[in-house]
Amino acid sequence: MGKTRLEAFSDGVLAIIITIMVLEMKVPHGTELAALSPLWPVFLSYTLSFVNLGIYWNNHHHMFQLCHRVEGGVMWANLHLLFWLSLFPFVTGWMGENHFAPVPTALYGAVSLMAAIAYWILQLRILRREGPSSLLATAVGKDIKGKISPILYLAAIPLAFVHQAIAGALYVIVALMWLVPDRRIERVCRRRDLNGVDSSLTFRSLPRFQMHFPDVNYLAVLVTGIVIFMLGGLWYSPYLFSKKWIALQGRTMEQMKAEAATANMPLMYFSAFITGLLVAWAMAIIVSHFAPGNVAGGIHMAFLCWLGFAAATSYATSLFSGKPRQLWLIDSSYNLVSFLIAGAILAAWR
Repeated sequence: MGKTRLEAFSDGVLAIIITIMVLEMKVPHGTELAALSPLWPVFLSYTLSFVNLGIYWNNHHHMFQLCHRVEGGVMWANLHLLFWLSLFPFVTGWMGENHFAPVPTALYGAVSLMAAIAYWILQLRILRREGPSSLLATAVGKDIKGKISPILYLAAIPLAFVHQAIAGALYVIVALMWLVPDRRIERVCRRRDLNGVDSSLTFRSLPRFQMHFPDVNYLAVLVTGIVIFMLGGLWYSPYLFSKKWIALQGRTMEQMKAEAATANMPLMYFSAFITGLLVAWAMAIIVSHFAPGNVAGGIHMAFLCWLGFAAATSYATSLFSGKPRQLWLIDSSYNLVSFLIAGAILAAWR
């Protein structure tokens, strides 16, 4: 049977799920910006779920581009996926309303894990229907991201009881892995369209076509992000530059400890980790585009990025900030070492 009704039904269900989620964000009664502050956990959880649902919709659409017809097993597997996705409004609202408490955060991971497994089952059913020599089978390949995602979700569930920020970071990592549409399937679709070849033919019969946007090793990006985060902890620790860095700002260690006691430190650490991941992801794209396939080439490209972007812009800002040049030197040196390490890892581990 045809696939049109299944795709239309899935699109409608996902649209309803997203609508239900946004309706869970209650309008505050106050008219000041401060009235919005209690809503930030709900908004963060909504944003994460919206991105995840968008990723599922995007990948679902791409996968069915290479699916010719569906049968009963595919339809039931698709309903199984929609069942778990339909629970996202509930776990999203519960986690946000309770400010990322351990149990709701763990349940969010459990639903995310089951949705990932359901998508994997749907993919297997379609692959069985299309055959091992189909373009979809070739596009899916080893499916590294598909194997890593459930492992991260499975790890996040117990880690939510250690600290919610750890589980939240893992959820964001999975979302970042899938945020770019599945280029494996896009590559096959473009080759098929450009050559006017029916998609039932095997991939080997198609001429080569080079994508302008490179594939990224997301496991290498994750490791690089962790290394950057840990380097920051060491760089601004008492073992290296924390005392000098604090003194150059005209503050004392006691003042810093007092400010840390009232600050939302888990959120600050989480944000620092995400920025490290973004640096690693951007560096992976740049290295894949321009650097030779060796560590020296990755380091050279990373140095140019630091010199032309991080060092130049931060120095121009420091000229007007009135802060000591030594402070800029400490921060910029951290950026330099981070960039060089990232370039080396990402060039060696493609």
